[in-house]
Amino acid sequence: MIHEIGNASAGQNFEYIDLSYLERMTSGNEKFIVDMLQIFLDMFPQAMRAMKLSLDNKNAKDLYQVAHKMKSSFRILGNNELIELATLVDKESVVETPDWDRLNKDVNRMISLGELAIPEVKNVIAKFTG
Repeated sequence: MIHEIGNASAGQNFEYIDLSYLERMTSGNEKFIVDMLQIFLDMFPQAMRAMKLSLDNKNAKDLYQVAHKMKSSFRILGNNELIELATLVDKESVVETPDWDRLNKDVNRMISLGELAIPEVKNVIAKFTG
């Protein structure tokens, strides 16, 4: 079992992830935690490319679908700002006339934060698989 995973997994403090929710959800099952984190690592780049493409094409429906799917991944990471950004993109992309400038800003921030979280996620995976 991972002890004190939360924001101090394996003796480290993290700035972009807080795995407390994931630990509670999995009852500390290390394999399941690693599996969930790996899913995020596999999904994130593809999802962000899809969001950028949706923005470029002004395709609100596809943007909504990707943002909506990513909320659960961001919840697992425990990053409230990512959750809020995905929720904002989710909501803004279903209005009749989306604010494309705001959506672009929010998606770019989401990408930046997600990219900052990736090394921390990889570190947790390495600690428990290596």
